[in-house]
Amino acid sequence: MTISSAVRRTSTLFIAVVLVAAGVLAQGPPPIVWSGGGHIGIRSVATSPDGHMLATGSFTDETVKLWDIASGRLLHTLESHIGGVRAVATSRDGRFVASCGEYAYGSNVGSTKLWDAATGALLRDFAPAGQCFGVDISPDGSLVAATNTWDILLFRTADGALVKTLTGHQGLVFGLRFSPDGRTLASTSADQTIRLWNVSTGLALHILVGHTGFVDDVDFSPDGLLLASSSYDMTVRLWSTTTGLPLRILTGHLDAVYSVAFSPDGSMLASGGNDREVRFWHIPDGLPAGVINGANAGTVFDVAWMPDGQSVFSAGAEGSARRWRVSDGAAIAAIGRHGGPVYDVAFSPDDTVFASAGGDRNVMFWSAADGTPLGRLPGHPDVINAIAYSPDGHLLAAAMGSEPPDTASTVIWLWDLATSTVIRELPGHVDGTTALLFTPDGQSLISGGRDNAIRFWRVSDGVNTRVLSGHTGSVRSLALSPDGLTLASGANDASARLWRLSDGASLARFAALYPVSDVAFSPAGDRLATSEEGYSNNVRLWDIATGTQLRSVSPQPSGFVNSVAFSPVDGTLVSSSGQAHTIHVWDPDSGALLALYEQETSWGLFPFDQPLAFTHAGRLGYGRGDATVVVTSGALPPP
Repeated sequence: MTISSAVRRTSTLFIAVVLVAAGVLAQGPPPIVWSGGGHIGIRSVATSPDGHMLATGSFTDETVKLWDIASGRLLHTLESHIGGVRAVATSRDGRFVASCGEYAYGSNVGSTKLWDAATGALLRDFAPAGQCFGVDISPDGSLVAATNTWDILLFRTADGALVKTLTGHQGLVFGLRFSPDGRTLASTSADQTIRLWNVSTGLALHILVGHTGFVDDVDFSPDGLLLASSSYDMTVRLWSTTTGLPLRILTGHLDAVYSVAFSPDGSMLASGGNDREVRFWHIPDGLPAGVINGANAGTVFDVAWMPDGQSVFSAGAEGSARRWRVSDGAAIAAIGRHGGPVYDVAFSPDDTVFASAGGDRNVMFWSAADGTPLGRLPGHPDVINAIAYSPDGHLLAAAMGSEPPDTASTVIWLWDLATSTVIRELPGHVDGTTALLFTPDGQSLISGGRDNAIRFWRVSDGVNTRVLSGHTGSVRSLALSPDGLTLASGANDASARLWRLSDGASLARFAALYPVSDVAFSPAGDRLATSEEGYSNNVRLWDIATGTQLRSVSPQPSGFVNSVAFSPVDGTLVSSSGQAHTIHVWDPDSGALLALYEQETSWGLFPFDQPLAFTHAGRLGYGRGDATVVVTSGALPPP
């Protein structure tokens, strides 16, 4: 773990302590109508015994997510790990989900956890341990087994007590699996061996030797007589569990094999690995039964069977769990849409569609009513920092550009939504375009960027008709007053500015203390809110007529604020912090905190943006750094 990583994690923990000490009552999640999205990479997948739910774990965004398989709907985001999640498992009765992963040294937070599958509630945070690569739940649900660097720990689910420590491996322990009767536990290791343990005594029954590389994953056949293992030596091997002797070597993968899983009836074996393939094998003759080439856009880290044995899920680095029909290898579905942090969100002018875009270079469209995925606009050459609908809803603009030196493109694409084609490509800003909005008449597009400028583009031909100068730092955000006459901008030079839209004349400058990440006009147009990337007093309210600061509030004494938005219905002010994973609701007249939401509001190590958008009816939509989008009811705060 890098020093910067340690600082960010310590900051997140400190924020929680500050809020508790200040007596702020966290209110859990906001009133969510639906949520969707994906992961920033998936390391592990597991299906529920009834085939209704899929559990996925991400090493990058540090969350476990539970999905409804039939609809693809995101049910819960399990937020507690402060390190990457490496493994997930479901109990045989479907009640529990276990997860484990990276251990943040010095945090005193366990790397192995047990969750309620129905509610997503955290049930057990097992005693702090070392790095965990594998986890499983015993068939009767009484034990959780987790790797602990070179050892294996057995925890009691009833009270979280450590029951046994199994030692003997001479390298990192990677995979774990209980036998169907729960009497035996199999483990794999970097020492190139597999061990079979007697669960009741903790003694090793057999040491299985033969692999010539790290042994990553292991699975028992449903009758418990066979064991399958996967290895970095590019092979899958079958073993007798009664004798510990090798039975067969299965070859065909062209790189390290990371996962193996027996079908529910034991007639087939699935395997996946670094060659991006899922392979199927007949049992017991070991003959190939099919292959899915390019099953995921990146490495296949894990495979899991559906209970009916007709399809499998594969987990990949691109952020989605893909479902495949075994009989012909056909793609059935992809669970999870975004594969990167969400940097901007927008409702269509008629409020029926919710659009989101970000680090995966895709624009996604969702039904604002129920979250049904409606499509995407792919192929952008760089990350998307901002999106904007034209007033008539026919066009969508997408602004691009990673931060230097990683900038791959600075362009702005104008999409015709009826045909899903790019009708105009604008050059954008040097080092990246970061903010967008259309003028009220739809004739011009306004952009801000890292060249410190604000540019006007004629939509009909893409000509840059005006440049506004004055900021001395990257322009981060743009907003129009409700009457459409005034433009507001926020920038990294710790200022917000007002401009007359008709001629670009500079009207006012508001001096902040930190880089201004977002600006928003009040519904009456008489006040401007700014959010800042700095510590304390990082949301400010300004009187537009006099140019004076009315008040400042501190939603995060130790965390940056990414976005602000006014409710068009009741005028409450909402602010979000991707660093602290919170959303606050304020009374702008008094500065009183009305609500604090700290669940389903984002998670993960890095302080990504957390963009906000309101419908005309006051429903809030937001994006998260863990590749998720959320739409709430209009009740903020709840009555």
